[in-house]
Amino acid sequence: MKHLLPLLFFSLFFFSCQPKETQVADAKPEVPVREPGEAIYPPISLDEMQALAQNTTLVDYIFYNKDFSMSLDNQGAIFNALKQISSQAAPIRESCKPTGRVMFQGNGEIMKEADFYFEEPCYYFIFIEDDKPVKANLMTKEGVGFFNKILSGATTRPIQ
Repeated sequence: MKHLLPLLFFSLFFFSCQPKETQVADAKPEVPVREPGEAIYPPISLDEMQALAQNTTLVDYIFYNKDFSMSLDNQGAIFNALKQISSQAAPIRESCKPTGRVMFQGNGEIMKEADFYFEEPCYYFIFIEDDKPVKANLMTKEGVGFFNKILSGATTRPIQ
């Protein structure tokens, strides 16, 4: 019962982020436009997000070229971390570099990990399996606000 309420709330939030369908007789399915230098991966599924909401006990953020990392271990903070991930697929630009990596752990095991990108115009997560990108989701406004707040107080670590 303890995990049922956050899961229900998360499911409602995730479904509310889905684009509304319109009924048009001649409507064609929307195909993402791929710009030169972009890759397109499918987004993480609702089932995967629900599994993360139910089973995540720790979220670790490792920031590249920053002098800190961050761990979240309470259910409210974990839920807010999951709200940073949009249900929409993200077009991946080769010119963008990751800001860091986030790992979603359940009872000591990494369930999902993603590189996160936080620079104009790249605000997204690329999920990694077997050291390869497999899925990509846009970052939500909540995610942009979170990283703005965290990174505005951070200092840059010199690259050696």
